Amino acid sequence: MPPSFPRHARTCLASALLALCLTFLLFPSCRPRVRRLLFHGDNSLKPDLPDFDQYVRLRTLGEDDFPTSASSPPLSAAYASLTAVPSKDSTHKRVIIVGDIHGQQEPLDRLLSKLAYTPTSDTLLHVGDIITKSPLAASLAVLDFMRAHNVSGVRGNNDQKVIGWRAWRAWVSGLARPPGYSSSSYASSSASNVSDISGRTFLAALDAAFPDPDTDEHAKDVRRWLRSSAGERVAAERWAQTIPEDKDKDWTLLGRHYKAARALRPEHAAYLRALPLVMHAPEAHTFVVHAGLLPYDPTHRPTHREQPLSHWPSAAGGGGGDGGGGGGGGGDGRGDGGGGGGGRDGGGDGGSDEEEEEAIRKIRAAQEHALLADVPQNGDAWAVMNMRGVTRKGKVTSANGKGTPWAGVWCGIMERCSAEFEREGDADTAQREAADFGKSSKKSALPCYPSTVVYGHASKRGLDIGRWTVGLDSGCTYGGTLSALVLDYHTFHPLSSSSPSSSFDGIMPDPQDESGDLTKHTIPYGDNGLARVYSVKCTGS
Repeated sequence: MPPSFPRHARTCLASALLALCLTFLLFPSCRPRVRRLLFHGDNSLKPDLPDFDQYVRLRTLGEDDFPTSASSPPLSAAYASLTAVPSKDSTHKRVIIVGDIHGQQEPLDRLLSKLAYTPTSDTLLHVGDIITKSPLAASLAVLDFMRAHNVSGVRGNNDQKVIGWRAWRAWVSGLARPPGYSSSSYASSSASNVSDISGRTFLAALDAAFPDPDTDEHAKDVRRWLRSSAGERVAAERWAQTIPEDKDKDWTLLGRHYKAARALRPEHAAYLRALPLVMHAPEAHTFVVHAGLLPYDPTHRPTHREQPLSHWPSAAGGGGGDGGGGGGGGGDGRGDGGGGGGGRDGGGDGGSDEEEEEAIRKIRAAQEHALLADVPQNGDAWAVMNMRGVTRKGKVTSANGKGTPWAGVWCGIMERCSAEFEREGDADTAQREAADFGKSSKKSALPCYPSTVVYGHASKRGLDIGRWTVGLDSGCTYGGTLSALVLDYHTFHPLSSSSPSSSFDGIMPDPQDESGDLTKHTIPYGDNGLARVYSVKCTGS
């Protein structure tokens, strides 16, 4: 018979576990320390770090920020602006959204010149990654332009790395010594003359050793300096221990993002910090994001009752759902669009047109809010700045060519939005769920109105136009083109009520300008509007 575990040992173990649980519950600030003790040992060189991410989650754009109802141009010129740039004396307001700039100031200036961009009447936005991958001076020039013209935009993954490094440098420069430092730690002769190991002194020595503004320093050279006598005199290795763990190559000391961060003026840093992860224009039913959004949580089927588009939002006054609605969302989903448009009676029978329009507006606003609030991946900052696809297991991936492109998932769901969808019985719900699992070839409807995502990031896909997505990273920094989406009054108030989605088979190219530099495309946009995409050639970095 094996020896029994001593009673006093069991009592001690139970008490320890109880104390650990109480610590987690009652003292949240102790949790990181306890995790390190349990899983990594007592590593005092990794202090609890402040918030270097400094996320701004969402900015909602009103009519002043994203005009959709500005005064219309003359009727005779209604669609002329779809194939021609308005004259510089035009008072017609436009929204211009530019793809990934990456410090390419000259193509940006050329593109805006050809668009006759007028800061007093046009609204200019960007999809993030406005700096890095170009000479530092050019990136700073782009930041100067954005500030001077009060240009709004979203935060890109490269912008985020610069923001993180800037925050780290600001934190380090305010410390008198490395966290956890004791003088006995540096008793070697090479460090015996240490008189100032402040963060400011360390950063000054580090930057003086690597002054080149544009070169990514080799990691071995950086490590060699940290261990050198010059590094020891400023406790360099100890300071380097305060750099966050580098899971996604976000924290490469003396890489391009670090060097951009150290070169920023305070006003540059403030501009980048103010960039949100997502911009939402409710009246335009448009999201602007750097990498992407998802229309549902792909770890569950689209018909799950907690999916935001599986039922009408009860808070908005539209019918309640029973978790029905449904399916689809796989595949590329970029063909003819069946979503959009028209008029579910969200305001009850017999209401006026104005009441019905207001009810529909509330339904759409509630659903678009739910897409951001109820899809967990859309609340993940890394995902919205890096996603490219969704794997078969429902995991977001940033890898090129892996999984289904998220834009295809988005379009696949939006094309199933039906404004005429009503509450259905159990048999219909079962049919939708069967279709969701591939047991039926019938495409099922969703109780929703569609919305559009404008994004960047996916340069390898180039100008990537779907029925409900507009990808604007056309690879300028790699010698491709710089692209901009142009929306105007008739994008949101078309003369014709017929939807272009029924015949959508991609972008419709227009003739180039006389120089051959400007490429123009007309695309369907929103419920039944049209928009334009303009591109100019780039030489790359």
